[in-house]
Amino acid sequence: MALDLHERINAFAALGDYIDQMPLEEFQNLSGKSILYNPWFIPENLTLAIKGILKYLDKNNLQQWVGNYSLPEIPGKNIGVIMAGNIPMVGFHDLLSVLISGNSLQAKLSAKDPTLVPYLTDQLCKIEPKFEPHIHYMDAIEVLNVDAVIATGSDNSARYFHYNFSAKPHVIRQNRTSIGIINGTETKNEIKQLGEDIFHYFGLGCRNVSKIYIPQGYDINSLSIGLKDFQDVINNSSYYHNYLHSRSIYRINRQKHIDSGYQIFKEDPQLVSPIGVLYYETYDSINNLQRKLEPFRDKIQCVVSQKGWFNQSIYFGKTQTPELWDYADHVDTIKFLVNLN
Repeated sequence: MALDLHERINAFAALGDYIDQMPLEEFQNLSGKSILYNPWFIPENLTLAIKGILKYLDKNNLQQWVGNYSLPEIPGKNIGVIMAGNIPMVGFHDLLSVLISGNSLQAKLSAKDPTLVPYLTDQLCKIEPKFEPHIHYMDAIEVLNVDAVIATGSDNSARYFHYNFSAKPHVIRQNRTSIGIINGTETKNEIKQLGEDIFHYFGLGCRNVSKIYIPQGYDINSLSIGLKDFQDVINNSSYYHNYLHSRSIYRINRQKHIDSGYQIFKEDPQLVSPIGVLYYETYDSINNLQRKLEPFRDKIQCVVSQKGWFNQSIYFGKTQTPELWDYADHVDTIKFLVNLN
């Protein structure tokens, strides 16, 4: 039996209430399982991801979100969703979009995150059993069994997705990253907020800042000092080995860099830096900066700056707390799903 929109909203809001009150023992069990598949999924990162999902599942936010669309109350489509596994439950927004819009989900989970999303849908189906016939996890998405596809992966996997699902309506996402713009007047607290954009999830997400642009004459060493609140990242073995690897390469090749002891700062025209490295590049005017960014327009997920002063940027510290309507790759998923009907 299909659920009406009111029932769908109430069920997801109730899921949010359940997650918010999750007993510590249950969280520890969930965290222990997830880290077996992905050593980056430390409890702090799982907590951060849960906070983001709780924001999604706020009833007022859900109502405001879906209120922007005319969702048809007709039998929904079968939507294939291929999920990434770089940060915990990164595919949840796609799952939520599919189900809240009245469609059925056929999901291919990432091998790096096979436990967390099913845990959430198990709880959802306990809250509202009518969802059960509309949620299926598959080893692979068969093109003949779905009406449309939403897939997230690397640039290489995106080429495969485009080829394999070319006959179906699709949203296919590939590698993106985020950047920070420094103007030189930032406060200590604002630099700390930028640090959240850089270091949360160890820099593994497309919303993580992997490069900053600084005005000519800016002392990059001052930024290194300002980010010291995040120096404990070096205590994670996975992060530490990535940091050591990059440092060794730069030393062997005698490439100029600044080593803070927990992160490397390197001047580089490229956009995506390795884990443990932050690229930077100078600019001498806004026009000069805009010209530098133009070639990367399709590779940038978020731009952050002091109080959002730079065009189409957001405040420091906000990349990892998107709203429901802050769509990945700037593609309106709900609009895509509505247009299928």
